[in-house]
Amino acid sequence: MDSTLSNKLEELINENIDKEAIPYVKGNSIRIKNIVVRKSKAGWLIYDTETNTQLERMFCKSSALAYANVVAKKLNTLNEVLKLDKLIQKHYNDCVFYLHTLRKTKDETRKEVARTRYDISYLETRRAAKDLEHFIFK
Repeated sequence: MDSTLSNKLEELINENIDKEAIPYVKGNSIRIKNIVVRKSKAGWLIYDTETNTQLERMFCKSSALAYANVVAKKLNTLNEVLKLDKLIQKHYNDCVFYLHTLRKTKDETRKEVARTRYDISYLETRRAAKDLEHFIFK
């Protein structure tokens, strides 16, 4: 009896959650209405369960959640989210490169240049991630 009651309660909660754009975890995915966000080796994949299609592949989780939220609420800001994701990807990869340079080089001038460029890329990544919060909590 307890299991049927808990199943009915879960179904009731899931029905009401699907009506609102509230993210929730179900299995190995995050769902917002009919949009599913799932981690893969290729990045974060976004699916639409109504059309059973993959909508997009994103570099970072924040971008994927922002994209899913924008799609679920039917807003016209998808291109902004995509641009921010590409910006985060670019500056993240730059940071990895500059950190490698800092670890391997013996030349102090190169180290200082790499340190400065790392700081710039790190700040740009943080700024873009902060901008994504606007789309996530919209």
